[in-house]
Amino acid sequence: MTGNREQSKAVLLTIPRSLFPIPFFALCLWGVLLFFPGCRLQPRIRVVVQQTTPLLDIAAREIAARLKQGGYRVEVSTGPQASAGLTNAVILSVDAAGSSSKPESFRIAPIRTSGFLLLRVTGADLRGAFWGALEAADQLVSVDRLEAVRATTANPFFPIRAGRLPLPLLRGPVSPEARREAGDQWRQYFDFLLRNRFNSVFFEASEPLSRYAHIGGEAPEASSSPSFPADDRPANIEWLHDIFRMARDRGLDPYLALQRSALAPGPSRSDNPSRAREQADIPYMERGSGSAQTTLAAFPPAGGVGLPQALPAALETYPELAGVALAEDVMAMSGPAERRGAWIAENFLVPLAQKKERRPVFLGVNGDWWPLPGAFGGVESSIPVYLWAPLQKLDESPPNSAYPVLWQADMDTEELRPWQDPNTVQAAIRRMSARNSLGFVEASYQDSPRQMRQQAESGNPDRPPGAGQDWFRAMLWGRLGYSPEVPGSYWQQQFESHFGNQAGPFVYAATAHGNQVLALLQSSSGTSGFAPAGEPEGLEQFLFQPISGNSHGDFVTDALYQRGLMLAQKQDKSGGSSPSLAEALEREARQSLSAARRASRDEAWTGADNLEFYRRILRASTKGLAYAGYLRAAQALARFVAGGGEDSRLRAIQLLQQAQEALSAAEAGSAKEGAPEAGPSLSFSIGRAIEFSRQLQPWPWDRTNWELGTLPGWQPASPADVPIPSEWRRAETSRLSEFGFYGRQPRMSSINQQLAAAFLPAETERKPGPGSLLVGKTIVPAKREGRLVLRVVSSDPAMVWVRRRRAGRLSEQQFPWIAASAPPAPFQSQLLSAPVQAGDNEVIVAANAGENWPLVSLNFLLPPETRDIAAIPPRQAARLEGGVVLTAASGAFPQPYISLAEAETQEASGPAPTGAVPLALYRFQIRDPGFYRLRFWCYWRTVESPNLTLTLDGAVLKKGLGLGERVYQKWHWVPLEAAVDLGPGEHSLAIQGWRRGALLGTIEIFPAW
Repeated sequence: MTGNREQSKAVLLTIPRSLFPIPFFALCLWGVLLFFPGCRLQPRIRVVVQQTTPLLDIAAREIAARLKQGGYRVEVSTGPQASAGLTNAVILSVDAAGSSSKPESFRIAPIRTSGFLLLRVTGADLRGAFWGALEAADQLVSVDRLEAVRATTANPFFPIRAGRLPLPLLRGPVSPEARREAGDQWRQYFDFLLRNRFNSVFFEASEPLSRYAHIGGEAPEASSSPSFPADDRPANIEWLHDIFRMARDRGLDPYLALQRSALAPGPSRSDNPSRAREQADIPYMERGSGSAQTTLAAFPPAGGVGLPQALPAALETYPELAGVALAEDVMAMSGPAERRGAWIAENFLVPLAQKKERRPVFLGVNGDWWPLPGAFGGVESSIPVYLWAPLQKLDESPPNSAYPVLWQADMDTEELRPWQDPNTVQAAIRRMSARNSLGFVEASYQDSPRQMRQQAESGNPDRPPGAGQDWFRAMLWGRLGYSPEVPGSYWQQQFESHFGNQAGPFVYAATAHGNQVLALLQSSSGTSGFAPAGEPEGLEQFLFQPISGNSHGDFVTDALYQRGLMLAQKQDKSGGSSPSLAEALEREARQSLSAARRASRDEAWTGADNLEFYRRILRASTKGLAYAGYLRAAQALARFVAGGGEDSRLRAIQLLQQAQEALSAAEAGSAKEGAPEAGPSLSFSIGRAIEFSRQLQPWPWDRTNWELGTLPGWQPASPADVPIPSEWRRAETSRLSEFGFYGRQPRMSSINQQLAAAFLPAETERKPGPGSLLVGKTIVPAKREGRLVLRVVSSDPAMVWVRRRRAGRLSEQQFPWIAASAPPAPFQSQLLSAPVQAGDNEVIVAANAGENWPLVSLNFLLPPETRDIAAIPPRQAARLEGGVVLTAASGAFPQPYISLAEAETQEASGPAPTGAVPLALYRFQIRDPGFYRLRFWCYWRTVESPNLTLTLDGAVLKKGLGLGERVYQKWHWVPLEAAVDLGPGEHSLAIQGWRRGALLGTIEIFPAW
């Protein structure tokens, strides 16, 4: 093609001009068209807006800018006489009476007329027309052809899609220039929210309401904040009027969200400021005696706000507000939850009803209280009442809440940790829709209001947060909140628009893979990357804990499985294991880093906001790589403890050191650039794991020699009859040692129940006949007379004889650690006991055969008879005080336990004694003096739950039991690391330091042998 063009050019240049009587410029134009056959004129399009409103004017400018970015030549025609004329056009209009009459809905209708194409965008209201115009522009630019824009109808998924911002206030005298500059920034931020299909904004107010509202005509008192003078209320009121009107003009409904500090009394000029702050933290119902009326009367509004005045004052001062919200900490002022509805009605709803106020009120809840119908005495029939709750409490809310809920989705919400992931946000929105939900309030700023105000310059108004860093997160929430069904290509188009056509796809790929890293970290039980601060057994349990993406439960089991030692392999012959989480993490992290580096070639990371976006990708990917190394090291250590050799330990240390170096380099780079660290908790865990790996020893194995035989059709002639085969063959079983590793034993039992070598070798060469028995015999030596405790796990019914006598059933309360790990189906377990004599004791186990030979495993323990073994169940607590109650067994918790009373338990057991310290007191008897150990059967609902303080016989034995653990939402043993010297007689154990979510079951006291 290049050669042909050059040849044509040569011919044209040699033709004499006199042969063609045409102007020379026409010849040149013909030549240009010949050289560039693909060129075309810039397409022309007109944006027509006949209804002139501020919001439609903004819509016209937005769509014009979007089309110009796509290469179109755009004209904007506004006013009653505006028309498309003889050109392609986008026509914006509002028709509330049309078929799409649902608020915020819109229709896009392509119309062919007179050889031109018109895109008629009709909104049910101004906001609908605005978003319809942007949708039409997105479709047009994405396909680059006007004819490809399709007929579209859209309706909002949630009625409220809100951003959350600190209330902007003045910080003293403000120059007109500073005020105009701040106003422009707020106007631009409101446009940013509107473009992303947000329709509301909640302004959080933490400063006293008397600073910016008309309350009874009183003068504001002196402020405890030197940056907030006392005489600025008129200026703040005027400024907030402007802000709220500006939000409305930009299509956003403004709400005022009052925190507790906005309603608490401020210090008067003669008050002690520190004393006033202390008083502000005391619930109203605790300040006086008697009824709420008495308490409120003792709570003067001199420096703050009397509660019945607060909401009427705010709404009367600002008619621009769409409603008002009360934060969860305001609800806590009511005292007991059962009185909350009446307290809210008396102090907030009734005063509004008396003013004939009809704007909605949002009540903050935090999971401890979900009001039932009529909770407010019927006053809600005249005032719309809604709830405002954290998204973390979604699963705890009633499926059909009596009051619609607005969900607060903060950036640090656990399930939203992937910070730019459409799938995560879409899943959260879908889950909200399953409840009686109004929508969501998304945190539109990274820093808390206090931090933002501390950073504000003196003498300037509060400014909005920067939108550049979080442009995509805001787009995700607003766009998916309007309609969850968005094609994946839409997001890539937005990246191309933001970063450029060349860099956009690579940035999008880097973000998508970074999100996968975060999702994998979240799915792993080690997401936090934080190892417990307890004894080595705790760290060991953390290293080898169950993980996602692994088929066998934990690393030790998987290591044994890979060696072909697990029973499941003998049954299904499958072998192998599922894809490694470490491999998936490393793959996604490296792809994210590769795409980010490729985007840097196209200068994608220019500007502070884009550079921060890049740092987020680096932090996520670096943490993914480091955690992948951490997991591989844990796998190597698991192979080591299961008998894999010293090379596995050295490999683990090498992997941990490499992960530590990668994290250190990333953290050093982040610190140099002023960015947050890549993962200090994971770095701490890796350092501890390196130290621990050098000291770790292989786990010991128990081996037992057996004689095996079979008996066809055996039936006992008498109760004393024992099955004795005529022929025996030798065999050996091996299992990980369960005893002597307190706190580790349930995990050891779980592994041994799947370990093929722990089961008696069955007769596999022939099928068993009816009534056949598999019989195993071994010898257990004992130094003295005592008792033998046995645990049988079998696929078919089994019997045990000790010294030719049947072993009897043993209560699991006596040896609960043996029964702590239930066997997998179809196995069944039995706990048995029998007396033994000094010397050798014969033990026989026999199991009935079914269609195949049975699988039988026998484990035994000779506990010393010279010491007491005490299992103290929760019901034997001598005293429970301060709200600690006993809860009966249930489906979710099959054993009884004690804990701080929760909402339901509190009502069933009565209120906790006022002023009492939460306490559980146990009394127990010791017969033989000696050294003993203790361990506790615990359940922590959250990582913040454990913090128990143990006092034995008046002396503090342990502070912070379980503190720092990361094993939660499962029952497990928490051992006390020290052995205690106990004399004969009665002893007392007091347990204090209770937190919500700490559940305590059986306590065991056993010899420290």
